[in-house]
Amino acid sequence: MDSRLRGNDGLRVREYAIAPLRLGTEAEETRAVTILTPSTPPPAPVRLAALVLAALLAGCAGSDPAPPAPTLTGTYTNEHPISAFDGTDFVPETVTDRLAVIDRGDSLEVSFTLLHTNYHICEWHGTMAREDGRWVSREPMDYVDGTCTLGLDVAADTLTLRDEDWICRRAYCGARGVIDGTQFARSTRTPDTSWRDELR
Repeated sequence: MDSRLRGNDGLRVREYAIAPLRLGTEAEETRAVTILTPSTPPPAPVRLAALVLAALLAGCAGSDPAPPAPTLTGTYTNEHPISAFDGTDFVPETVTDRLAVIDRGDSLEVSFTLLHTNYHICEWHGTMAREDGRWVSREPMDYVDGTCTLGLDVAADTLTLRDEDWICRRAYCGARGVIDGTQFARSTRTPDTSWRDELR
């Protein structure tokens, strides 16, 4: 392919001669393609305006607000198997734990009902405050030694109940009930928390 330049009223004119094409037995033919390009760069004000526009567009793209954090308020469930005595033997059963959370900003109202072997139950309703990045409730016990310290660990995908030193289970669970480590997937959240009124 051959090319050459020639001036034309402030434009560079480049003509290209495309290599001959052979179509069957027809004679070769040469076609010329002309491309016009500016002979001088655009004036400085034009370049400056282009740079300012590019900067504004980049700023707009980077200023999109972050998506809001998913709400905690709602009911969470955890379906799991237990064993229950039917009068003759222990048989497998499937039960559902429930956790209700109402986010008040600086505190959480929390209620839960947990089911364990032979339908021994853990139930609690109260308020948790923010403490060292966790949600915690501390309650001195009159009828057991120590302080009931309940916590709720909030992760991206799960909510996990904590019972420090397992003291709370002695006050709020049946003999086979356990609170510490009970986990709820955040994907199970539903907005209705009205069932918690039963625990008040």
